[in-house]
Amino acid sequence: MPEERSLLEFKQHFSRAQFDRLSLGKVPECMEDKWFIFFEAPCLFFHRSWTGDCIFQLHLQSDEHGYIVAEAWVNRNSQQFNSGGPASEIQLLSKLVRARITMLDAARTQLQAEDAVAEKRKGRLRRGDLFV
Repeated sequence: MPEERSLLEFKQHFSRAQFDRLSLGKVPECMEDKWFIFFEAPCLFFHRSWTGDCIFQLHLQSDEHGYIVAEAWVNRNSQQFNSGGPASEIQLLSKLVRARITMLDAARTQLQAEDAVAEKRKGRLRRGDLFV
């Protein structure tokens, strides 16, 4: 995060399960992946994948129910990040966080469905079945 930064009024609570999903981060796999997200205790970092510029940084703090955002920082270097102001920054950061949590939920649901199908197929195949 560059020196040109400021605090962002981004307050959010994450359950332990949500924190576990967020802390996995996101490593870009193709050119369409615009964000590189990683956790390095106690902060969650959001970097642009093409430039490597750190745009958001969340300082997370544990509490009895999970984790809270103790501080949220946004990059104010205009050569690295042009924003539409605090409201659009909060909207973008919320979208990124929500996407990480729900995408991982969707991926887990898909894997569970694939496992269920595989188990069902195993149950249909019995000793003596012919394979063509």
